[in-house]
Amino acid sequence: MNFGIGVRQLWLASAIVALVGCTEWGVQHVEPPSRIQVSPERLTLFMPSEAGDEAAFPSSAKPTVRVLDVSGQEMTGGAAEIRWDSSMPGVATIDAQGRISAVATGSATIRWATVVDPILLATMSVTVLDAGGANVEVR
Repeated sequence: MNFGIGVRQLWLASAIVALVGCTEWGVQHVEPPSRIQVSPERLTLFMPSEAGDEAAFPSSAKPTVRVLDVSGQEMTGGAAEIRWDSSMPGVATIDAQGRISAVATGSATIRWATVVDPILLATMSVTVLDAGGANVEVR
C-alpha cells in the first residue's frame, strides 16, 4: 500500500506535535510533594474548664503544616492540597481549618496526607490531660 508523501508527512508531523506539545504548549510539569512538615511534632492539650486558664492550659491549637518539594521549598496549589483526620476523634478532633481540639483525656494521632499522593503522611501525637481545675502558682 502506498500512502502518498503528504499522508506520511502529516502523520510524522502529528507524532512530533504530540511528543513535543506537552512541554511546549501550556502543559506544565509540577513536581510531586516530597514531605509534609508539621510543627510541633507533639502536642499536649487540656480538657476545657469554665475556671481554667486557656493560656496556661490550652484546650485547642492549630499546628503549622507545610507541604515541601524535593528541594525543601514550600508548595502551593493543587499539588499541596492535604487532608487530615484523627485516630481517636473521641479524644481529639481536627476541624476543617486544621484546629485540633480536646474532647476527652487520652492519646490520639493526627494524620495529614497529600491528596495527590495519599501515601505521603505526617503525624502528630496528641495527649489530652485533665487540668482538674488546678491552681498553678508561679514563683
